[in-house]
Amino acid sequence: MRRWLLLFCCVLAPVRLWAGEPGNMPLKMRLDTGQTLVVAEGEGEARSLGSYSIRLYQAAPAADDTTFFQYGMIRPRDGFLQGINLLRLPQYDTRLVVVVMQSAGTGSYLAADAYLPAPDHLTLVRCVRGIPPRADLGEALRQAPSADVSCVTP
Repeated sequence: MRRWLLLFCCVLAPVRLWAGEPGNMPLKMRLDTGQTLVVAEGEGEARSLGSYSIRLYQAAPAADDTTFFQYGMIRPRDGFLQGINLLRLPQYDTRLVVVVMQSAGTGSYLAADAYLPAPDHLTLVRCVRGIPPRADLGEALRQAPSADVSCVTP
């Protein structure tokens, strides 16, 4: 009996706790248009690097907010998802959706991808990487070049 208890405490319980890690939950936001946006780290990937998906769903009542898929894309990530925010930049008529990531290594540097929402898709417009944790991400995105230059991955 003691062996089974030891097995549970040392092997099975930590696996179960890891599987339910709250920081790995998808992030959800309702846009002004009523559409729902979901951002999630790649399933089964390390928290420190991998990919994330960003999905846009049609406007619907809360009970059906992720029923009618409209558009999505997968992007690389270096770090874990920290949050999603809305940001207004002067050159765009609407607020941008900003996906914020934080590096898992020393420095806790930030990265952000900014998307312009449209009725049926999202357009990646700006990216920043290696931003100090207390820096103003909005200002960094304002100064970043357009996506065709700033979002290119090797």
